[in-house]
Amino acid sequence: MTFTQKSLLITQLVLSAILVGYLLWHAWRIRLEKSRYKLYAFRDDLIYLAATHKIDQNSQLFRTFYEVSNLFILNVKQLKLSNIIKASLKTKETLEYNMSAKVLIEQLQRSEPEVQERVNTFFKAMVEILLDNSLWLKLLVWILRTAHSTAKRVDRLFRASTWFSKQKEIYEAYSYFKDLNSALRV
Repeated sequence: MTFTQKSLLITQLVLSAILVGYLLWHAWRIRLEKSRYKLYAFRDDLIYLAATHKIDQNSQLFRTFYEVSNLFILNVKQLKLSNIIKASLKTKETLEYNMSAKVLIEQLQRSEPEVQERVNTFFKAMVEILLDNSLWLKLLVWILRTAHSTAKRVDRLFRASTWFSKQKEIYEAYSYFKDLNSALRV
């Protein structure tokens, strides 16, 4: 290879690395915006439910989820499993100070099914965001899925071997009676 060819190859590799880096950075930004818009959608649904009087705007349920959604929208980049655990512990202390978490759960259970469904979408969005932001959580989910599918395969193999062993027992009984029958005929 000549010097010119080497320099062109190095230039191509450097430009390719820059392009791949830009695309990865852009994909990361899009993922963050997608996560943020899920939370915006939840907050808008919450406001809609308050506007249609399906949830009281002054209720602790509305205020808690409205504040939490605003907080998470602002900090979507920092939503990792460790930060969520820390925040939930702090939220628990705050709830215990202002009101008990049991009261919040009771309010949610007494609310209309549409409110419960929207709150459920909030938790689904939070799980998706956590999976997007946490490499360890993604790895754990992958390991659990792999273990689950492996366990299913092993279970199928054992059931198949059990089925074949039952067939073998039936065949042996049939052979015994066939031999016995042929011996009695002679």
